[in-house]
Amino acid sequence: FVGDDPDPTDQGDGVDNDGDGEVDEAFGHGTHTAGLVALVAPGAQILTYRVLDADGTGDPYRVAEAIDDAVAAGAKVINLSFGVDGKLDSKVLKSSIKNAMRNEVVIVAAAGNVGTKRQYSPASEKEVLGVGATDAGNDQLADFSNYGKWTLVAAPGVDIVSTVPGGGFGAWSGTSMSTSIVSGEVALIRSFDPSCKRKKAIEVVGRASTKLSGRNRVERGMIDILRSLDQT
Repeated sequence: FVGDDPDPTDQGDGVDNDGDGEVDEAFGHGTHTAGLVALVAPGAQILTYRVLDADGTGDPYRVAEAIDDAVAAGAKVINLSFGVDGKLDSKVLKSSIKNAMRNEVVIVAAAGNVGTKRQYSPASEKEVLGVGATDAGNDQLADFSNYGKWTLVAAPGVDIVSTVPGGGFGAWSGTSMSTSIVSGEVALIRSFDPSCKRKKAIEVVGRASTKLSGRNRVERGMIDILRSLDQT
């Protein structure tokens, strides 16, 4: 959906597309997040759709197209490790999210990395499972993680090791990493119980979580994957 070709692998273009003085700073982001899904749910089949360029920029229409294609291809979980400040104002993207919901697809999205209570979308949409990041001790939110009741749970998000382009490994931090871990958790839940509906899968993730310490909170707490499987 970025290069308008059948190759979804991470690609750098050597251009500062977002004008922040850095070139291709998001190169490898997709590979890293996909690796975390595979780590948590190694039996999951991953459908790869590239909707952001190497600087991490994209547009809602492109995302909506990818969501529609993933739903049509039979996806059970959709990982959106990105977001924008504020409420979602794209009717096209909202329509695609609602279509995924009607088809019992769980959409998991990153809460954002600005350390604010302000809502980020699409994580704040009521149909979406929003995810924040815990710190290295995993007992409270990381300083950079967005938070609030619009964010359901949190997952590890600091110095998370996963795959990078070229066959190696690298440590990244962010709610993107946390989101991919939760997407893997949902994939496991639905593999344990293929009849598990979207709403129940989200409820299980929240119910199995444990309360966080610290001033900033999410609605439920830190995920507990084994506990969620026990409750499936």
